[in-house]
Amino acid sequence: MIFFFDTSALVKRYLHEKESARVRRLLQTGGAIFYQAFLAPLEMTSALYRRHRSGEIPMGQLSVLLRSYAAHSHRDYFLVPYSESLIDLAETLISRHPLRALDAIQLASALALRSAQYPFVHAWLTAKVLALLAYIVFGSIALKYGRSRRVRALSYGMALGVFLYIVAVAIARSPAAGLA
Repeated sequence: MIFFFDTSALVKRYLHEKESARVRRLLQTGGAIFYQAFLAPLEMTSALYRRHRSGEIPMGQLSVLLRSYAAHSHRDYFLVPYSESLIDLAETLISRHPLRALDAIQLASALALRSAQYPFVHAWLTAKVLALLAYIVFGSIALKYGRSRRVRALSYGMALGVFLYIVAVAIARSPAAGLA
């Protein structure tokens, strides 16, 4: 499952707010993929400093929260990257709805993500899809179409190797997983 978190949702991971528990539960979803807009790191920094300036967060806690978000941002969230088409979509949204600029960019990012063809946008997902096809071919040869015992055994070994590759790619989110 794929989730897009705007900055207001991201803040809920780090601060106790209404719906914080829900956001934290979503982050525990096995196999889920989380995205944030390219501007989310800047907005998160701004939101946390605003809370510090208002007296809600002491300086020590602010530093911890900023470091935690930076670590999570690199490890847990993919970025919907900046593009001219994303800005064009945000402008279209602004022309049709009473949105502020940054809200329009967040919404455009979520819409762009929803309309993207995921397996062929991200290399690791593409690798998984292609490896799955190879797994099916090798499995079919091993179980049904192999003409000799040697061919079936070799195909079985290849299918097993491809399966392990798929698992490694899913864990590392990199098409080079297990190949280095």
